[in-house]
Amino acid sequence: MQAIAIIDALIFFGIAAFQVALASGQPWGEYAWGGSNHGKLPTRLRRSSAVSALVLAGAGIVVLIEGGVIAGSAESTATEVVTWILAGLL
Repeated sequence: MQAIAIIDALIFFGIAAFQVALASGQPWGEYAWGGSNHGKLPTRLRRSSAVSALVLAGAGIVVLIEGGVIAGSAESTATEVVTWILAGLL
């Protein structure tokens, strides 16, 4: 279970890193948010990418907690609920 949690978290962190790059102005707009923005994203979408990066990083941390990789004592009902919400969204 820990290996799966690590793989899942790495995917979340990788996508979060991509969103951070977009928020910082990297010209990869055609690869995100529907692909209709070539080059640098407009300010509104750059802000959305920043928020998305935070949410994705948080999801990665929750998965690591629930997978028993980080601080097993930190597991709680809240992280379990968030994990099920993530499962439903994905």
